Amino acid sequence: MPRSASVARPCGTSGGGRRERATTEEGPRRARRTEPAPAAARRAVRREEGGDRESVGDDPDPVEEGSEPTDGNAEETTKDDDAPPENDDTRDEERPPRTRPYPNVRFLLGIDGFPEAGFSACRVGGSGTEPLRYREGNEPLDYRLVPGTTTYEPVLLERGVGDAAALAGWRRLVEQGRMNEARRDVEVILLDEAGNPGPRWELRAAWPARYVAPDLDARDGDVAVETLELVHEGIERTGVE
Repeated sequence: MPRSASVARPCGTSGGGRRERATTEEGPRRARRTEPAPAAARRAVRREEGGDRESVGDDPDPVEEGSEPTDGNAEETTKDDDAPPENDDTRDEERPPRTRPYPNVRFLLGIDGFPEAGFSACRVGGSGTEPLRYREGNEPLDYRLVPGTTTYEPVLLERGVGDAAALAGWRRLVEQGRMNEARRDVEVILLDEAGNPGPRWELRAAWPARYVAPDLDARDGDVAVETLELVHEGIERTGVE
């Protein structure tokens, strides 16, 4: 065989092989360069799904759908510690019912037309109904008792003599026969240890039937006390309001 035939090679074989290898090696590199980054891919998907909306994953302060955006520089609103709570119902809470008895040392009187008056002693009195015996001839020999008239005991008030003469003027209305002005409603209010109002007795159409001046004695050295006796047309005991 001629030598030229054994060593002969096609022209451009080695250069073409290098170009083919370069092409095959350059292909993946171009593919890697043109492949989008993961973040860019996510943004593209977000834009396709939500239009121009920014990607939630890339937003450092994501905003949930349906909520209003807030300004990061806005001042935070704080509640005033001194302000009372919005639904403070403690002022409207009723006191629990008292189970122990009240002391009899604190009380006051409320009289129509007069400021609340203090007295050193007060005897409220009570009411009573007279029973009447009744029977008919065809009944057994026992009597039936039916209610008769109801009477009310007078209220006795005692207080130290001061400069005010309002109670004496009230009694003077009775002496002058001005009964329409003299009849007034009166309340005797029992107080607890803290001075809160408790049970009360309401007198209807009361008027002073008797006034007694104090006994004066230079050797006694006691307080001058005047007495007022009130009569009325009805008494009613009420509880704590």
